[in-house]
Amino acid sequence: MTIQELIKDIPNFSEWAHADKIKIFAWFIHSELEKDRFTPADIRRCYGVLSMDQPCDINPYLSYMLNRKPREVLRDKQGYVLEKRVRDQHEDKYGKRLATITTDKLLLDLPTKIPNMAERIYLDETIKCFRCGAFRATIIMAWNLAFDHFHRYIFGDAERLSAFNEQLPKSYPKEKIHKISVLADFEELKESQILQVSRSAVLISNDLFKILKEKLDKRNSAAHPSAIEIAPHTAEEYVIDLITNGVLKLTMP
Repeated sequence: MTIQELIKDIPNFSEWAHADKIKIFAWFIHSELEKDRFTPADIRRCYGVLSMDQPCDINPYLSYMLNRKPREVLRDKQGYVLEKRVRDQHEDKYGKRLATITTDKLLLDLPTKIPNMAERIYLDETIKCFRCGAFRATIIMAWNLAFDHFHRYIFGDAERLSAFNEQLPKSYPKEKIHKISVLADFEELKESQILQVSRSAVLISNDLFKILKEKLDKRNSAAHPSAIEIAPHTAEEYVIDLITNGVLKLTMP
């Protein structure tokens, strides 16, 4: 996250008083740059990065904030720190925005990494669900995309398909279907069965099996009416982890 991305959509930020700009710069230095202390030079760098007009001297502003009652900054030998009350106010107001910007950037970058145009369009629609707050739909659509990709990953390679078909009757001898002849045959099996056969046939690693199994369980929870709430960060992590490991790392022949 950059300071440019943070202030990009803050209305009339360039017209803010310097004291208010300095406070948000200080909060950014604490929260995003993860620095315990900041100096006047740090504040100047924020102004410089944004190519914004800055005060001739930052120190008087910091002195004023230090001497206010209640104080807005504290000072020690290492530098300045925002007083907790001020920092919490900025965290409440801008912290969620910072997280949203980060999420949007990560999610919006994903489709550009997918070469298959149909999958890219489907992922675009998945991300639209996320940005509209439809987190259950986000999870369901992401899983549908990834598992369809998984079917094609197996079916599109003769060696992988042969290994899958050899393992299928061994793992599930009582199933009606013992061979995948056309892509639609995968629909005759449970998704958990497809994952198990793929792991037993060494088509996927144990680590990837665990990731996909965990994502399948979450999809199942999201797909059925329940009192379980899905938080934005849960849906975000689901999409990024699933697409990264379940799509981008499983390249088609």
